[in-house]
Amino acid sequence: MFVPIQYPWEAVSAMNNIGEISENNRITANWNSQIVAGKDVSITSAATGSEFPTSILSEELKILELPGPTLKGDTSRAIVLDYNNAKQIEFTYYTDSIQEMNSQQKFEHFFDRTMNVMLFILRKDCLNVNYYKSKNIYWDELLKLLHANPDDDPAKYALVVDLAELSELSKAVDRITDQPKRMLQRIHDQERVQKVREVDTKCLIDLARRPGSVLSEKAGPKQRILAIKRKENINIMENRVTKHCCALAVKASERYLIEHKDIHKSKRKESVVKLQKECKRYPLKPTFTDVFSLAAPCRQPNYTLMQNADYYKVWKSYVQLVKNEDLRAQLWQWNRRMWTDFIALFLVDILSGFRSAMKSEYFLEINQKTVFGNRKHDSGLWFLSDVLPGPYIVEPNSNNPGTLYFINGDHDSIIGISDSLSELTLLNADYIFIFIRNEVKTVLPVYGIIPSFHYTIPYRNKYVGKMLPSLSKNISAFNNISSEWVCKNGWVLHANWENTQVNDKHQNLGKGIKCYAHEVDPDYHTWPSNRENYFEPLLNLIG
Repeated sequence: MFVPIQYPWEAVSAMNNIGEISENNRITANWNSQIVAGKDVSITSAATGSEFPTSILSEELKILELPGPTLKGDTSRAIVLDYNNAKQIEFTYYTDSIQEMNSQQKFEHFFDRTMNVMLFILRKDCLNVNYYKSKNIYWDELLKLLHANPDDDPAKYALVVDLAELSELSKAVDRITDQPKRMLQRIHDQERVQKVREVDTKCLIDLARRPGSVLSEKAGPKQRILAIKRKENINIMENRVTKHCCALAVKASERYLIEHKDIHKSKRKESVVKLQKECKRYPLKPTFTDVFSLAAPCRQPNYTLMQNADYYKVWKSYVQLVKNEDLRAQLWQWNRRMWTDFIALFLVDILSGFRSAMKSEYFLEINQKTVFGNRKHDSGLWFLSDVLPGPYIVEPNSNNPGTLYFINGDHDSIIGISDSLSELTLLNADYIFIFIRNEVKTVLPVYGIIPSFHYTIPYRNKYVGKMLPSLSKNISAFNNISSEWVCKNGWVLHANWENTQVNDKHQNLGKGIKCYAHEVDPDYHTWPSNRENYFEPLLNLIG
């Protein structure tokens, strides 16, 4: 009893199309980001047995969010689900092609820019989520930190910037590659009888199997036998970690430089360029060429990595780089959910500009909200629920004021405000604006859409082109179902990483319903100059 949906808003019309899967024990279908399923249906990952993020749609139905493809491995091509522990569903992602690899590179650029913004928000300078006790930060303060640039450097902060500016990593790697630590390794090899210093059981067994009765006969014409020899070896864990650390630093530098390719004068960018060149050059020294690459990241340091001054500096940087790679691989799967957190930040910025443009005599915020973030993401989400700013009073000095709420669209957030809002869960929106005046309740659902990189170009164009007509259809269906709420607008915030052309970014699709589609630039420096372009959905909502 389930049905996959392409867009979140299709949950409205999908409620009447729930059906059982076929009798086959395994079915194959194209991937969709969400599944509408019965409340008692069990759908888990066939590989790990873990459950997927779930929210309540109605008393009988729920929504399950599915991860996208991984960066590598079998789950980069398909995901297999267990259905009620009896049947399996296989959702395929993509097939290899040059076209799709080019799309992945564009998506990767967009993804990294978005992720870096979220990591900047969570770091010590802002929310400081890694510390149990930290200073309360309100949304207005967070926006100031986001847009502030005290040293007027156009390039943004990132982990690789910290590594480049401190110079600890490059200096330590320079010294290590000049004189890497060596270890005497015990090996078995043929040795002249006069030079044998140590033998073991293996050597004695080999000697016993040789023909002859005395040692000189067993040694043969070359007078050599199997013995234990000592040989210097630099291919040890601490040196391999150093080489892997350089490779990760180069990869992080390349991503940073691609993101800032249009910036020509920046101290941060110059330091990253220097770090990239050094981390490429140092491991190529003749003294370090016998060190092999690691097959997998090192998770447990040895004594040298913890106690030697230079190796410890490398280890500290290495831990951060590996942690970022692991985090990136996780968020790659949950990119849509990360995008919803990102557009929350964007919408708060729009509301801040809207409030400034309208002035307090027309648009008044009742109180300020503290921003909270988790130390670890919840399948791509960091922000806690119920931390969005508001409510706002519209025309507070008039005889007929209205109230505007900005809330999360999930069931728990909606019911936490009032049970009377339960119908709004049917919209399956990421965020909802609610405007109440004269007992008329109007809503504006907001959806974050990020087309998956594995879609082929024709399919992606079709996917983006169908967004607004599909949204309008489902808003009409919601208005027919709901007796208390009027939904006359829909708003899609589109991650247009492929520069796909939307047929019409503002469509009046009949029955008084207007649907908007806006692209959101991951570069937050551009937001203040473009805020007014996003005011129309809010103005239309509050009349």
